[in-house]
Amino acid sequence: MMASFALGAQTILYVSQVGPITRNGAGEIGAYDLASGSSITGANPFIIDAYSPTCLAIAGGELYAVQSDQNFVSKYDGKTGAIVNEGFIQSGLSGPYGIAISGNTIFVANEQTQTIGEYNLSDGSVINAALIQLPYTNYGSRITLASSGTDLFETNDSFNTVGKYTIFGGSGNANFITGLSNPKGIAVSGNELFVANSTANTIGEYSTTTGNAINANFITSGLNNPQNLLVSGENLYVVNYGNGTVSRYNINNPAEMDTTFIQGLSRPIGIAVYTYVTLSTPSPVSPTPIQVTLSPTPLPPRTPPPPASPPPSQWVVPLPLPLAIVIVVIVVIIGLATYGWIATKRSGSG
Repeated sequence: MMASFALGAQTILYVSQVGPITRNGAGEIGAYDLASGSSITGANPFIIDAYSPTCLAIAGGELYAVQSDQNFVSKYDGKTGAIVNEGFIQSGLSGPYGIAISGNTIFVANEQTQTIGEYNLSDGSVINAALIQLPYTNYGSRITLASSGTDLFETNDSFNTVGKYTIFGGSGNANFITGLSNPKGIAVSGNELFVANSTANTIGEYSTTTGNAINANFITSGLNNPQNLLVSGENLYVVNYGNGTVSRYNINNPAEMDTTFIQGLSRPIGIAVYTYVTLSTPSPVSPTPIQVTLSPTPLPPRTPPPPASPPPSQWVVPLPLPLAIVIVVIVVIIGLATYGWIATKRSGSG
């Protein structure tokens, strides 16, 4: 019996929902197939131990979820959804909302203090709870984050702006992009920055270098209070808080869309994607016997070898007939002469 193995990949699209859904009004995080939008587990919730999950992030095979109402960040196994550390980050948080990961650092945005804190990815310890101080309002702003290289971008729905900072802190540029409409989501793809305007129901496209608009109305169809954004491959995924859906758009051709890629959600906000390699073992394969019939091929008739040549001492040289007669005559004459000579010798001696 022989068994074969096949390598594959499973890509999970995580979507957070603040509910009320489970646990006496708490939220959940659902898991969906990135290609089809179907529920991977067959019935959600996939992660039931989520209180009020807002923004999500993936790093090193782990899923990180901001629990805004509980003031902590939870850590889950990205493949199974099992809890790794429910209170992974707790220190220095005050109404946390946005999250981004760059290298070995987690950045968390706080609504109440209008700060962005810096934490260690390995153990959740505080590096700098107030790495960046954002423009402040008395009622706070819901801040979403996106990182690219050493750049850190944040949306500010109170000032209708996108700020650009570095992961090392500093003043940055709080007005990198202005004139937005209650921005609630942001994503980076190469040199392009996508921003969700939740009030205008549009998504704009901007330069990550200058902040200039490439297309301020990049997407205008199929949106309903858009929140967090995700770029995966050539697709842009948009969480629609208003109608409980996730829409999918081709970033090279936004008219190619699926506005109800995922449906039936309850106040969705965050989105993240995780891909891992799978190794499947199909049923053992029994080898099929192979029957081979051999038909004998008749051999050609055997040709006897030529007779061996006689040794040199037995060689016979055929002579022409006249020459043979002459030789015989000479032999006879010699014989007669010899005989006569012998007879004379005998008579003389007598």
